[in-house]
Amino acid sequence: EMSSIIIWTNYENPSGDLWAVADSRYTHPNQSIITDNGPKIFELPIICQNPSSQGFFENTYYFNKIGFAFAGSVTAALCIYTNASHMLSHLASVEKYVPSIKDINKFLVTIAQSYTLPISNPFPMEFSVFGWCPIKKENKVFYTSIDSKNNVTTNDKSEECKEQPLIMGCHKQEIFQKINDAMSKETCKTRIPLMVLRKIVSEHEFPEIGGAVQLGINNNTTFNLFSVLNPFTDENGKSSLQFRNFDLFHDIRNVGNCFININGMC
Repeated sequence: EMSSIIIWTNYENPSGDLWAVADSRYTHPNQSIITDNGPKIFELPIICQNPSSQGFFENTYYFNKIGFAFAGSVTAALCIYTNASHMLSHLASVEKYVPSIKDINKFLVTIAQSYTLPISNPFPMEFSVFGWCPIKKENKVFYTSIDSKNNVTTNDKSEECKEQPLIMGCHKQEIFQKINDAMSKETCKTRIPLMVLRKIVSEHEFPEIGGAVQLGINNNTTFNLFSVLNPFTDENGKSSLQFRNFDLFHDIRNVGNCFININGMC
């Protein structure tokens, strides 16, 4: 499965927020489409508990969410995410310790390796763990790749991401060039990666990249997924919000008597 995922620092907030955008297409190696509703950016909940007066670890002293983005095997991505998210939401410490983003990245690398070792991994894997670090008191971005020979490379990309985007998936050079070209032309530069990927998707430029754009933002100290305004209007001239290519106004607006409430972004 090929992807396009871009993580960058958006300076609409002067201190800078981490934004992540991706397409939603999963493809087979022969480029036939599996789905156009595939998750590629995830919220990772970090929940830490210490003992209550009864002695059970049930008092929550820390809760936050960080970002996790993945390019590579769909099966590996979903296995890694579902297992990691459950474990990270069940952390405990008598001393009220809180893990750093570096600690969490190291943990994710261990989980990821369990899906590539000792078996042969024919498909390279890339992922990023990013968000607010309560230990360093700043945004952190870690990038990891595992190649077809199971060689693991993991790096702290936090400083680089303050100046240029981290791009994962296919057509990295072409997309980087498109972002640079847009930077030289556009006066408002903060959302250019989102604009570039939306254009690639809408114009069907690369067969492996499609569906719709999905967006995650680390605003201040927490990470959230957003729905994205569909720039195309329906027959009544009304726009819609999309979440991973699902139309939240028409396809799946309600669950029983509740409506789906995911904040939207232009």
